[in-house]
This record gives sequence, C-alpha cells and structure tokens, in this order.
Amino acid sequence: MFFIEISKYLDVVSPFLLLLFVAITPGVTSRKDYIFWFLVIQLLFNSLSTIIQLFDGNNLVVYNANCIISFLILSVFFSSILQLNKIKIIVPVVSALFLVISVINGLVFENIINEFNSIMYGLAAFIIVVYCFLYYLQNLLNPTQDIMHSRDFWYVTGFLTYYTSSFFIFVTFNYLTQSNNSQYNNGIKLLWPIHNLFFLVMCGYLLKGMLCKRSQMKYI
Repeated sequence: MFFIEISKYLDVVSPFLLLLFVAITPGVTSRKDYIFWFLVIQLLFNSLSTIIQLFDGNNLVVYNANCIISFLILSVFFSSILQLNKIKIIVPVVSALFLVISVINGLVFENIINEFNSIMYGLAAFIIVVYCFLYYLQNLLNPTQDIMHSRDFWYVTGFLTYYTSSFFIFVTFNYLTQSNNSQYNNGIKLLWPIHNLFFLVMCGYLLKGMLCKRSQMKYI
C-alpha cells in the first residue's frame, strides 16, 4: 500500500525537515536546546534503523537505545520547565528508577537486542505523559496570559499527543510481533506506520513551538 510505504519514512523526514528549518531560519538557529538534541537523536537513530531494515537486518536494538536516550533528554527538558516545589527533584529520581527497570527488563524479560522492549517504551510514555500533566497543572496554579505563545506549551502538547496516542502501540507491539496469529501479523504492518503519523503530528507541534518564545513565568 502507498500509505504504508510513505509512512515508513515519516520518522526520518519529519526531524530532518525540522532540523533543516532550525539551520536556515534566523532567530531559531541559536536554539540548541533539549528539543534540538531530541530531534538530532530521532534523526540519527531512525535513519539508522531504516537503513538496517532495508538490508533485512535487526534494528530492534537501535529502537530500544533510542527509547532510553530520548527519555533521558526529555527528562532533562521537563526538569528545566517543572518549577513547582518538590516536583523538580522527582525527575532525576524517576529517571534513575527508569534506567534500573530498563536494565532489568532487558536482561530478564525482553531481550534488548532481539525484542522490542514494550515494557520500557510503555513506562517511558507513561512517565512523560505524567510530566506533561504536571506542566499543565503548574500553569493552572500560576496562570499567565501568554501561554499560547510559549514554546514550552507547544512542545509539551506535542509530546502529550504523541506519547498518549502511541502508548497502546508501545505496550502491545512486542506481544503482537511474537504472536503466530495471522490476523495479528497482518495488523502489525499497520501499527508502526500509524505510530509514524503520530510522530509527524508531534513534529508539527514542535515546529509551532520553535516559532514562539519561552515563557518567562516564575513559579512558587
């Protein structure tokens, strides 16, 4: 199907176009922030996994590594914008626990080299969604008139949209790929293209955020 073939490359094309936009747009080129490095990681790892797949190789270890590194980058990002008392200090603790759980999962339950780590991906998505809601709570407790013009708001909205929409794909992907059910095998071909569409939507929000200014709010 044409849709499936095109969608296979959305997770490469989307970050590439955003990084190209950053490189050529005055006022944006200096923003080498956490989102910039998140996009760099997405482009590098997604490109590598696509190349490996084209040669019928095993790209699961690349996807699993991408999950860990992306989660850590986003954790630092949220640590920089979550300013409410006692919340900011929670982020590094949660990140450390995530790494411990990921190592145990990769060694005991889901092989990090030969299996898609649904537990790790699902946990990462859940934590990031919680961070997103904490950011919204922070802004409800400290209302500002310019939140719609804050790049952090659009970044967070993009991450919330992507990780919420992809959560059930993440948590079921390993089970479905390991199943011998022919119906599952047919459906699995659509799951990652759908995921890439969610990824594209997220990148649209990130683009909107790049065009905005960071909020200057101070939180208590």
